[in-house]
Amino acid sequence: MRKLIIISTLVILQQSGFTQNNHNNKSYRDSLKSRLFVADNDSTLVQTLNSLAESYWMSEYDSSIFYARNGLLIARKSNYQTGEVNALLTLSLVSSVIGDVVKGYEYSSMAIKLSEQLKNERLLSKSYSVYGEALSSAGKYRESIAAIKQALDFKSKDQFQLMTNYAQLADCYTKLNLTDSANIFADITDKAMKPSGYNPPYPLRMVANMHRRLGNKAEAISYYRKSKSASIYYDDDVSLSHTYMDMSRFYSEINQRDSTFHYAELAIKSAKKSRSIVLVIKSSEYLSNLYAPINKQIALNYVVESNAARDSLKYILQDQSINSFNDFDQKLRELEIQQTENELRSKIRQNTFLGSTFTLLVIAFALWRNNRIKQKGKKRVEKAYDKLKTAQQKLIHAEKMASLGEITAGIAHEIQNPLNFVNNFSDLNDELLNELKETLRQGDHKEAEQLINDLIKNEKKIIHHGRRAEEIVKSMLLHSRTGASEKEETDINALADECLSLSYHGIRAKTKQFRADFELVSDPRLPKIRAVRQDIGRVLLNLINNAFYAVTEKTKTAGDEFVPSVKVITQSRQGEIVIIVKDNGTGIPQDIRDKIFQPFFTTKASGEGTGLGLSMSHEIITQGHGGTLEVESEEGKGTSFIFKLPITN
Repeated sequence: MRKLIIISTLVILQQSGFTQNNHNNKSYRDSLKSRLFVADNDSTLVQTLNSLAESYWMSEYDSSIFYARNGLLIARKSNYQTGEVNALLTLSLVSSVIGDVVKGYEYSSMAIKLSEQLKNERLLSKSYSVYGEALSSAGKYRESIAAIKQALDFKSKDQFQLMTNYAQLADCYTKLNLTDSANIFADITDKAMKPSGYNPPYPLRMVANMHRRLGNKAEAISYYRKSKSASIYYDDDVSLSHTYMDMSRFYSEINQRDSTFHYAELAIKSAKKSRSIVLVIKSSEYLSNLYAPINKQIALNYVVESNAARDSLKYILQDQSINSFNDFDQKLRELEIQQTENELRSKIRQNTFLGSTFTLLVIAFALWRNNRIKQKGKKRVEKAYDKLKTAQQKLIHAEKMASLGEITAGIAHEIQNPLNFVNNFSDLNDELLNELKETLRQGDHKEAEQLINDLIKNEKKIIHHGRRAEEIVKSMLLHSRTGASEKEETDINALADECLSLSYHGIRAKTKQFRADFELVSDPRLPKIRAVRQDIGRVLLNLINNAFYAVTEKTKTAGDEFVPSVKVITQSRQGEIVIIVKDNGTGIPQDIRDKIFQPFFTTKASGEGTGLGLSMSHEIITQGHGGTLEVESEEGKGTSFIFKLPITN
């Protein structure tokens, strides 16, 4: 059922003109699209979607993102992690090409993590290679070199990837002005190429660029010509446009004006043919700069063309069809929920019929089989009760997992900072060790001692931030823990601060434009109490998430003067701790205020809430910890949830 819905959606979008066929790959893409209708399982469907995404990624970015995101969605739903990695890598490449280097970094980092879980060296090599490309696009050449070397450590048998990695290293070393290293990897790239036949254009162009920057004119033009021939052979207009642009720059540097303009014009012609908006922008801006001193009208025409291309790229990024990933996911969830509800109704009707039949049988045979029927009835009731109890436990577990999902983005944000420190100081230590080795060789012991001190300082920072990341992971495990837990000494102030931060970052991850003031007003005299830490954390997260939801809803109707605000207050009063979660959101109407702690009651839109959060929170506070949970609210002005816990608990 789900597969049919997916294929139908893709066909509708294709027929409505969402995708565009590149003349180079039209027959190949048509063949892939036809396979969508005959894919007999999710894995085959994901592989086909990923192949389509890869065929579009260098030029038709909207189509590539569309197919990759849907491949990623289905891979995650079917737990097909290899397909998930390939979809993430395509998304990383597209993001880097269109200038969203942060997304490129994030997607490739996720791919590395999944590949490590799978222990798949081929995927790890590919993931580190794409990760290095994302870092290089961001101008982090040293970090890119480290990533690409990690890719090479897995000794991939893919000759094209090896050549690409060597060429990437030559390019990064050239940009860092490390001439000797650049030459070494350029030679390795050259030796890795096939002695006969055409080689891929990218490594050839990278080697040509290296020779151009080093002033080796003959070698540069030789490799540019090889790259041009390879691009034509592979019918690759994207690589051909890149090559023509680099050749134009080469002739500009040696003051051959006619060739400079000739290859620049060929570059924009190939860019338009490839439908690569990014290349059209780059080549038109380059031509505008070339013509500016000699013909301002032509230069202006290219500026107009560049701006038009930029608007197209902006439209692609903002187009709802590209951001349909969440909508698509939501539709599938709604369909699955509807299917589950239909099955449940069918079972209820069936059980009702069976119950009625059973009742008639009981009446018919009550006179002569009364005792036996009572025993059977008792067993059936017990079985039904056990099923109901099991269903209730699963539903409660689902609510807990939903709460964990809300904070996942926040945890990712919190843990990224210490990981960045660890990575940066590790890279710095690597450079310092190389300097130390050279200093010791020269006999400069004073400088060597200074370098050792720097290494020790950096190592302490690595340990500090590593332990910080470890604490965040432990916190996440506490939130995700299921089953009964024992009470322990708990610092409510620290827990409230953690939950407030995680909740806010979770909301920001889902809604980038959301902004709100949030504050923890803690009582420094607050004593630690014995409590089930993860349960109190769930209560805090649920109440804070509800507060952020309320102010988010109010921003949709309030004017620009409205400043959303969420505040958490802790106080110590006469043998009890008081925690207040306060917002200036939509408030709770008086007529439903008495119902909010009832199970399954919710005012949120369909699919946004289960109605179990507040009832679970009430149970945890009142039954699990002997406290109280109350609400104070004024419709249109805000709400305060107040829960109290005995200090002697």
